[in-house]
Amino acid sequence: MPADLVESSAAYDLGFLSVQEKYDAYAAATVLCQPSLHESFSIVMMEAWVCETPTLVHSDCAVTREFSELSGGGLHFRSYDEFAGCLDWLLEHPTQAHQMGQAGAAYVQHNFTWDAVLGRLLGFLRATLHPPHTYQHAIIGA
Repeated sequence: MPADLVESSAAYDLGFLSVQEKYDAYAAATVLCQPSLHESFSIVMMEAWVCETPTLVHSDCAVTREFSELSGGGLHFRSYDEFAGCLDWLLEHPTQAHQMGQAGAAYVQHNFTWDAVLGRLLGFLRATLHPPHTYQHAIIGA
């Protein structure tokens, strides 16, 4: 982390955290901001949602934006002004922000537990190995 940012007290470098400390930090946070444009999943969003913490993501990252929209677990921004507006809204509406975090937690529980993922994988494998017949056998020479 840049020294000038640490010195300004705008951010804190916590260094390595244990799993419990990491989840405690998520739970204590008002919001998790994930501004990356290049996410393929974003485990940190899921971890924050498990702790009922809403998220704020960049609109130009299709993956995180779709997670936010499908779950109702966060907001997204495209510009600094939108970022500031979203952050202000979350700070001014703590009840709704908490409800967003709860919606994110429900989304993770429904879609990304071991049972949910394994169920989808097994369904895919069954469909691939035993596809339903969608054609009728032609009778040749009849």
